[in-house]
Amino acid sequence: MSGKGRGDFPPIADELRAAPKARPNIALKPRAIPEALIDDAARTVGEKWGSSTQLSASLPVSAQEPQEAVSPKPGRGEWINKRFECPVYLDEELALKAVTERSSMSYLILKALKNDGFNIHDEDLNRDRRKYRK
Repeated sequence: MSGKGRGDFPPIADELRAAPKARPNIALKPRAIPEALIDDAARTVGEKWGSSTQLSASLPVSAQEPQEAVSPKPGRGEWINKRFECPVYLDEELALKAVTERSSMSYLILKALKNDGFNIHDEDLNRDRRKYRK
């Protein structure tokens, strides 16, 4: 073909033989950004998108008072997490009974231990395992 047809494209062989382009350095060092700047940026984004942002007070994080740990309900001691193995049929039976009684499996186990003579305080028998607040 002559004229302005397919034969007018530049040769591609030069591009294939060209040296690969240099890759950009993506190993960036972390930047220290002040908390106030982060809070301002979060407020700006929140206002732009109509979201509710709950940010800390205008004090820097280091100047804020530490929050007190939530203490357990008076009379209730510290709890630990214990695991034990049981047969599948017992797990299924406990799960079904917990659903029908609207309680937790932990409650059923503690209640059974108390009925068997173990020392378990009444305030520790919490049917639905809700966390107590101050």
